[in-house]
Amino acid sequence: SPPHLCGPCLLFGRGDPRGRRSAQRLMLFPLSKSFSSTRLFQSGCNEAPLAHRTWDGTTPGASERSMEVHRLLTEKKPFDEHLRMIKQRSEDLRKRDVEYSRAHKASIQELQQRLDEESRESRRALREGIRDFNRRIADREADRKERVQGGNSDFKSQKAEMETRVRSMPALCGEPPAREAMHRICARDEGSQVAKNTTNQYYQELRAHKEKLAERPKTLSFGKMGRPKDNILGEKKAAGLAGLSQSSRDYSSHLEGLYDKHHKRTRAQRQQHKEDFQAHLDHKLASHDESAARREATKKKIQEELAEREERALSRPKGFGGYMPQEKSDKRLMIEAAHSELHGHH
Repeated sequence: SPPHLCGPCLLFGRGDPRGRRSAQRLMLFPLSKSFSSTRLFQSGCNEAPLAHRTWDGTTPGASERSMEVHRLLTEKKPFDEHLRMIKQRSEDLRKRDVEYSRAHKASIQELQQRLDEESRESRRALREGIRDFNRRIADREADRKERVQGGNSDFKSQKAEMETRVRSMPALCGEPPAREAMHRICARDEGSQVAKNTTNQYYQELRAHKEKLAERPKTLSFGKMGRPKDNILGEKKAAGLAGLSQSSRDYSSHLEGLYDKHHKRTRAQRQQHKEDFQAHLDHKLASHDESAARREATKKKIQEELAEREERALSRPKGFGGYMPQEKSDKRLMIEAAHSELHGHH
């Protein structure tokens, strides 16, 4: 025979280590309102008996009032006696109503005082909560400001350290070209003027020599067999002009060589600077392309992982809200157990 189990034990599976399913198999019939209203179900497996409640449907003093009315009728009292009894009864009821009203007002006042006290306590708790919340917000804001200030100071120190390190490193595109000395620049700028002054000085010296020769006395060299003076002067003049022209040409060719050499050197330096800067730009573009490729690869990887996660989420079978799937419900098992028990008795 099954062990003795009460209604709540059968309902919640207590008293049997096999749990709720074994308790349901022991029940012959499912619980009903009539069974749940019994003392066995309401006691909850407690051995202590329930409190015995009695109900008195009579009105206190009703028999005495009936006897008094019958006495007035049997003794054939006048109507004034009836009115006196009615007034006395109404006065008693009025006093009872007054006392009840006073007690009701007192209970209402007590309830109101208790509600006021609870309201004050709730308001105090609310204000305390608000102060605590504001205090926590202020602490959190102070902590955030402190962290931001610490981050700013760390950033400034790192920036200063980086500036010092960058300043100590060599130039990005090489050292700048060495500047030409000032005396060479001045000599190149004053070269044409120096040539003009030298030419003027030459012509002045030539004129002075001519005047000096003209003031000398004639010698025997100017006899009949001598060369004409004009021819000699013309030859010397032509020779001097040829030498001066040759000097001017040599000086001009020398200046052109210097200019050409300086131009080639500046062009080579500019070309070197352009190549260095282009190499810097190529390195920068390559670094940018490499970082873009890494970002694109990371983005593609994240997108693939997201797509795989969504695909797994879509292919995942639906859950049962924490319940294990069963072939038959608990109610079906209970009904089958009841039927099998009935058929077994028959």
